[in-house]
Formats: sequence, structure tokens, C-alpha cells
Amino acid sequence: MTIQKIITKFEPKKENLLAAVKEINKEFGYVSREAVEALAGHFEMKPAAIYSMVSFYDHINVRPPASLTIRVCDGVNCSSKHSEKIIEEIEHFFGLREGDDFNPKVRIERESCLGLCEVGPVMIVNGTVFERVETGRISEILNGYI
Repeated sequence: MTIQKIITKFEPKKENLLAAVKEINKEFGYVSREAVEALAGHFEMKPAAIYSMVSFYDHINVRPPASLTIRVCDGVNCSSKHSEKIIEEIEHFFGLREGDDFNPKVRIERESCLGLCEVGPVMIVNGTVFERVETGRISEILNGYI
């Protein structure tokens, strides 16, 4: 499916913008510059307004997806259970910092809340949820993905 085909499924009303963005993100894994320009034209908005909305949501990507994406919840509950140490262990494992783009194949992301507070800390690796994660399990989990 093309970006244009997705966009034309939605009436050009501002209340339809988020649904169109979510569908583009789902189809392509991210919202590209080309998609932002097309959305801006269809919804008669400035590209900066589209980028502002898109970048607000953690679950909408503005960069192409990495082949390995690791998301760690850093909400209040997970943070109180040392999610910061989990992030540090993942960074050490890959030699990367959370949020860095130096290695386009691996992305480490901190999420404000993944909504799984009762089983935190939570880590999601390429869509697979790991609950009650401890630093001692990080290498074992990640070795299954490299």
C-alpha cells in the first residue's frame, strides 16, 4: 500500500489526522518525511504541525525501524524497581547509549509507561514483552536476538 492510498481513506478533517498517522506508522514502521509532506497537503496543515503531533507520541516513529528495537519502561513503578539499571546493562551489552543513532540496526528506547505496572520492570524486544526483568537476565534475553 502507498502513503497516498492510506491518506485518501481519511476525510481531510483534523480529527482524522491521528488515525491516518497511526496507519502509516503501522504499514511502514515509521512516518517518513514524504509521509509528513503528503499528510500536510491532504489535511491542509503545515509540515511542522504534523511533525509536532507525530513526535508527541512514543509509539509513533519518525525514524526507520531498526532491526532490533529494545524498549524499556521507565514509568514510576518500573523506575522504582530499577529500570535505569536495566537500561545501563543494555547500553553496556551493545556499547550504545539509549536514544543514540550510531548503530542503525539497534535502537534502545526509554518509554514513559508501557501500562504493565504490576509486572515491572518491563522490557520489549522487537514486540516480545519481558516481565519482571532483572539485570542478570539481560545478556540471556538479548543473546537470543543477535
